[in-house]
Amino acid sequence: FNGYFEDLAIAVSKVCPRNDYRISSSPHHNHQDTAEYQVTIQLWADQILNRSFTMPIPHWAKPKAREGCLYFSNVIAANSDNVLSVDVYYTQRYMVGDRTKRFWHHSKAQNTKGTAWEAVLPISSVELPVWSFSTVTYSIEKAPVHATGYYFVPYTTNKFVLSSMLQVTSVRELRDASVEPVLAPTRIIETFEGDSFHCEWFSYAPERSWQRTTFKIQDDVYKATANDNDGDTAVAGAVALSIDVQSETTARCGIEVGIDAYTAVWGVEPSSSSS
Repeated sequence: FNGYFEDLAIAVSKVCPRNDYRISSSPHHNHQDTAEYQVTIQLWADQILNRSFTMPIPHWAKPKAREGCLYFSNVIAANSDNVLSVDVYYTQRYMVGDRTKRFWHHSKAQNTKGTAWEAVLPISSVELPVWSFSTVTYSIEKAPVHATGYYFVPYTTNKFVLSSMLQVTSVRELRDASVEPVLAPTRIIETFEGDSFHCEWFSYAPERSWQRTTFKIQDDVYKATANDNDGDTAVAGAVALSIDVQSETTARCGIEVGIDAYTAVWGVEPSSSSS
C-alpha cells in the first residue's frame, strides 16, 4: 500500500519466514484498489480466523528467454477449475520517471498443459532490464463477497486475484539469450479492439463510471516526439492528439480527455473525428 514493489520480497521474508502468505498486486493502481484485489483481505481472514476458506497456492516461475523471445512460463495455477485467467504485466521503465504513473504492458497467458500457463513478453529494447509479475484470477465458488473497501466504499465481487513477486530479467540475461526487441514505437496509442485494453486501462469504479485511465503515453513505445507533428498544431514542438469516436447511434455526444492536470472537452458530431 505504501511502499515500493521491489521491496516487497524483503518485507515478506522478514514478516513471513514460513512462506505462509499470499500477494495481490494490481497493475496501474495507486493508493486504492478494485474489488477483486481488495477481497483477498477478507478471504485471507476467513482462512486464518474462521477456517472457512482455503487460498490456492500458485507456483510462480522466473521469466526465461528462448528462441529470441522472453517467456513467463510454467506458472502453475492451483485449483485450475476455478481459474478465470492468468495474466502477466511487465515494464522496462520501472526505475524511470514517476513511479505512480508507471505503465505496465499486458500479456495474456495461454494454458499449455494441465495447470501450466505461459505468456510471451514482447519488449522494445535489450538495453534495459524487464520487470514483470504474473497474476491468477480465480472465481469464488460460494456466494459473492460483500464488504467495504478503501475510503469506506462498499463492493461486491465473485472473483479474486493472486500475484507473484516482482521478477527482474537483467540486460545480460536478455543479451545472452539473443532476445530480439519487437515492440517498435507507434503513433497509435489505443484501438480499443477486443477486451485486452481493459488490462492496460483502469478505473477504480468500473461498475459506476465510464471513465478509464491509462499511463501508456509514459512508455517509450507510445511517447510522442516532435517528428510526429504533421502541421496539425501551430505550436513548435507540440504534437496533436487525434481521437476517432464511433457510436451505435447518430446522436451528438461529448468526450472528455485529461492528460496530467489538463482536461479538454469536445462535442462530437456524427461521422467526425476530434483532435
